[in-house]
Amino acid sequence: SIADMFAFQPHLLPSSFLLWPLLVCLVVLGPLSAEVASVTKHRGGWKDETSGGLHYFRGAVAQHSLVEQPGWTAAQVVKANLDAYEEMMLKAQNIGVEVLVFPEFGLSPVGVLSTREEAAAFAEPVPWNRTATPVNPCALTNSTSHARAPLFGTAVTRLSCMARLHRVALVAELFELNPAAAPPSGSPAPALFNTAVVIDCHGDLVARYRKSHVFFKKIFDQPATPDLVT
Repeated sequence: SIADMFAFQPHLLPSSFLLWPLLVCLVVLGPLSAEVASVTKHRGGWKDETSGGLHYFRGAVAQHSLVEQPGWTAAQVVKANLDAYEEMMLKAQNIGVEVLVFPEFGLSPVGVLSTREEAAAFAEPVPWNRTATPVNPCALTNSTSHARAPLFGTAVTRLSCMARLHRVALVAELFELNPAAAPPSGSPAPALFNTAVVIDCHGDLVARYRKSHVFFKKIFDQPATPDLVT
């Protein structure tokens, strides 16, 4: 039931402003149903049972208020909120949630940022190639090939490790800095996007979505071509 999907209140509750990352989740990971099918452990991850050709999973969205203190640096703000995410991931694991969707602006205080420079302090690269084999940022931190691998930031790496540790897929929003690309909006370089990432239960980065129709147009760029996540 829907009540079962959002069982640990007040941390995991439906919220209307979470719809855009939830849509990304639905497109990438399958239809979300009020009726949750049985789930079995499979090779260290999760295997969804099927019914009528549809794949079902148990999903939840996270109600989260940004954690911040006066005088904190951007890195301190991001770390404190990732700590809060980690606690919710553990709770999600404990009640059998398979996909957890975090809110927009859950890691960064966009409402008080007035310039691109301020927002860039919270941003990090999110390299991703939709045609390539998914990369696992968490695994790369202990890999001998890390120096040759795409450089991921602290948030993406830790989100990957959370998903891998708790065996819960997640959708999360963060600020993406792309120093290699000229901003499609004509803003000063580097490009700065409001980006959602989808990470599976093994820690693999399986999708990246750069938001179009952003609310803070003086801060964020919009992709020249809208992202289609499939």
